[in-house]
Amino acid sequence: MKKLYHNLIAVICIALSVSSCKLDPPIYPQGTSLTPPPAGSNTGGNTGGSTGGTDNGGNTGGNTGGNTGGNTGGSTGGNTGGNTGGNTGGSTVPIGGTNTIIVQIGSTQKTYNKNLAYSNAFGANGILAVQSQTDTFIFNYIGDNTGTFDILSLNFGNYSIDSSKGGKVTVISNTMNSALPPKGTIKGTFTINLVDANGNAAGVANGSFNISQ
Repeated sequence: MKKLYHNLIAVICIALSVSSCKLDPPIYPQGTSLTPPPAGSNTGGNTGGSTGGTDNGGNTGGNTGGNTGGNTGGSTGGNTGGNTGGNTGGSTVPIGGTNTIIVQIGSTQKTYNKNLAYSNAFGANGILAVQSQTDTFIFNYIGDNTGTFDILSLNFGNYSIDSSKGGKVTVISNTMNSALPPKGTIKGTFTINLVDANGNAAGVANGSFNISQ
C-alpha cells in the first residue's frame, strides 16, 4: 500500500510539471506577417501567369509566322504562274511528238494521234483530230502566222467553249503555206474554258498540238 501511494504521488508531480511548461513562440524576421495567405493564391497566380504567357506567346508567334508565310507564298506563286502562263500561252501541257494533239482536263490527259489536220479557209484556221467516228477534237481561231489568238469554236465530246470566258491559242511556230491543203508544220498550245451539254461550267481544257502535213 505504501509503495502504491509513492507511485501515485510521482505521477501527480510529473503531470503538474508538464502542464506548467509553456513553449516559447517562434521568432520571425522583422516585418513578416503572421497572417497565412489564402489557400491556393500562390498556386493559382504562378500557374495562371505561366500558362497565360505561354499561350499568348504561342498565339502571337503562330499568327505572325502564318501571315508572313502566306504572303510570301502567294507572291511567289503568282509570279511563277504568271511567267509560266506567259511562256506557254496559258497551258501547262508540253508539246508532244509530231502529229499529236494532247488535251488535259484536271488530272485526265488524252492524246489524239489519228487523222490530224490543219486547215485555213477564209481567214479561219482549224486544228483537227478524228480519233474515231465518235471521238473528235476540233477548234477554230482567226490569226496569222505566230502569236496568241482567240478561239472561236470547239467540238470536243460533250463539251463546247464557254462563250463568257472563251479560250486562247498560242501558235509558237508555223511554216504552213497557202496551198490547198496547206503544207508545213504548226505547233502551239491552248487553254479553253468549257461548258457541258447543259451549258454548265465544266472546267478548263489545257493542251498542245504538233501537226505536220
